[in-house]
Amino acid sequence: MCATEFSRRWCVLSDGVLSYYENERAVTPNGEIRASEIVCLAVPPPDTHGFEHTFEVYTEGERLYLFGLESAELAREWVKCIAKAFTPPLAEDLLARDFERLGRLPYKAGLSLQRAQEGWFSLTGSELRAVFPEGPCEEPLQLRKLQELSVQGDSENQVLVLSHPSPGLTSEGIYRKCGQTSKTQRLLESLRQDARSVRLKEGEQHVDDVSSALKRFLRDLPDGLFTRAQRLAWLDTSEIEDEEEKVSRYRELLARLPPVNRATVKALISHLYCVQCFSDTNQMNTHNLAIVFWPTFYKAGRVVEDLISHYVVVFSVDEEELRKQKEEITAIVKMRVAGTASGTQHAGDFICTVYLEEKKADTEQHIKIPASMTAEELTLEILDRRNVGIRERDYWTCFEVNEREEAERPLHFAEKVLPILHGLGTDSYLVVKRHPSMEAMLLYLASHVGDTKHGMMKFREDRSLLGLGLPSGGFHDRYFILNSSCLRLYKEIRSHRPEKEWPVRSLKVYLGVKKKLRPPTCWGFTVVHETEKHEKQQWYLCCETQMELREWFATFLFVQHDGLVWPSEPSRVSRAVPEVRLGSVSLIPLRGSENEMRRSVAAFAADPLSLLRNV
Repeated sequence: MCATEFSRRWCVLSDGVLSYYENERAVTPNGEIRASEIVCLAVPPPDTHGFEHTFEVYTEGERLYLFGLESAELAREWVKCIAKAFTPPLAEDLLARDFERLGRLPYKAGLSLQRAQEGWFSLTGSELRAVFPEGPCEEPLQLRKLQELSVQGDSENQVLVLSHPSPGLTSEGIYRKCGQTSKTQRLLESLRQDARSVRLKEGEQHVDDVSSALKRFLRDLPDGLFTRAQRLAWLDTSEIEDEEEKVSRYRELLARLPPVNRATVKALISHLYCVQCFSDTNQMNTHNLAIVFWPTFYKAGRVVEDLISHYVVVFSVDEEELRKQKEEITAIVKMRVAGTASGTQHAGDFICTVYLEEKKADTEQHIKIPASMTAEELTLEILDRRNVGIRERDYWTCFEVNEREEAERPLHFAEKVLPILHGLGTDSYLVVKRHPSMEAMLLYLASHVGDTKHGMMKFREDRSLLGLGLPSGGFHDRYFILNSSCLRLYKEIRSHRPEKEWPVRSLKVYLGVKKKLRPPTCWGFTVVHETEKHEKQQWYLCCETQMELREWFATFLFVQHDGLVWPSEPSRVSRAVPEVRLGSVSLIPLRGSENEMRRSVAAFAADPLSLLRNV
């Protein structure tokens, strides 16, 4: 873009709205940008856009506004004012220095791939600063020191992955080795002043400095972590020989602790439990950890050992989730160690737990998911690992299962797995199993002419949706038309204007409707739509028969994936479709526009013999 392509406008920033006018005398603005809609503010280098000083404003509607000024000082002042207008108070620390980019992003931190939260980020050179809702401004992240930096997913669902090296749990002799006295003391003083505000700085503290400071901090607590009043009770409990009685007694003692002490004990034992899980690497098993913490808790080493050994029962931990998390961490550590040794580690790979046929402990597999892996490749990988042969008409498919919604979605064979993995919540998982309806759907599509589907269905909106004018609390008859571009909802067959329509490629269709909604039939599906503002809407549809459900679902797949519903390679699975014979059935010729289709169906519904009178 050159400078001559800019249009000069008079701009006003007031009350959280940036308005631009034809000139300073104009009363009505040509347009406006609300601060609440801004997601990113960027300051490119001089002359990037053919203008000496520019800045870019990105909004939720995926629009880019480009502004240019002759004066660097004036450009800096505009950037500062706009940044202050759209940045919330919790992220004001990011405005203390100049930046190249500032904005909000959905993020996920750590090894957990649960629901994303929104954070605020600023980028200056190779330094990334972040502010998260649950805490103050994080220490700057030096991008040059990242272990991995990659972009994952397809063009519509891209994810930026930053992986920071951290030895942590696998550090040999953790808690046994002593850190540097000076660094430990400085960290200890910070903990005593305000433990919640302490942020560990990469390169300044070693893992042994941190572990030494933690032990010293706990040992110096005035009343102790287990409190002086209950010290003897804890020691007496450790002497009980009956394990059930001992665990029961520990639970009673935990309940007596002050809330802060109880929460701290649980967090500490949870951490030590994870540490001993890697004892093969760090040489710190349960007994060794108890020994090093012995002087910290009034010589109650046996208590520490008991709490770690019975952690799941004493603290009522979900054992299944704990085991899954531990195995995922182990798999990631092994993958990175192997990749480092062989030099084959790929940036952006994640570990995903996938089940075969059903969700059980003995059917799960931990799979490395590169950014390019498709659902078909994942399915074949799982089957290959379990030595499952693929026979003709075995339509093995990877399903996304949502337990909370009691629904599942068969992934399209060419769908990328990683973006789905990032979107999975704690109540969702992936499972590879046979698709029971695929053959019937392929038969339907082979005999069906065109890429449209229409008909009556029972409809219910999610309670969070408004604007359709439907009574809440039940299912209602509605007429639907599905074509290659959108799904339209009409109040009745004769209606000329749809009450609502959704772009078909933005819809996710799940088989099943949760029982608490009391669906009128068992042949239902849940439709999810994500808006431009990344807000999810969903509603529920029910068909009269299983065949209707299969026909609707097959048509959704057909129009969303340009007719490629199932892979055709012989090596994958035979897709030979037997000859379709149609008996003597009455057919309604559906040709022309959608209005003509609706009139034809409406006429047949009113008088089925009307179409035969001129024959």
